[in-house]
Amino acid sequence: MKLSFHSSLPPERLHLSLAGETASNLRLFQQYLHEVQQQNQDLKQIVTTIVEAFLASGDRQFLAWKKGHPAKPAARERDVHQRRNGEGKAGISSASTEGHHA
Repeated sequence: MKLSFHSSLPPERLHLSLAGETASNLRLFQQYLHEVQQQNQDLKQIVTTIVEAFLASGDRQFLAWKKGHPAKPAARERDVHQRRNGEGKAGISSASTEGHHA
């Protein structure tokens, strides 16, 4: 899968912890990008791009389901509210940090 590093929406902040092996593999991928592809990307941008690529084309069943279930702003706001109140394992919040990558 060829990754394209870009963003068309304002960034959102996601706080998470990765397994040591996953973090190590991400650093290896970062090194590969630098040495082989001559691209200098920070780890946050790499993770963001991998997740975006997967959600855009990585799971056919999810994509078929997504076609019939457009994102609903009310549900998104409820999710943000739950995370702010300590519910859930990862927190997502809108961030108006232009120039920064999530």
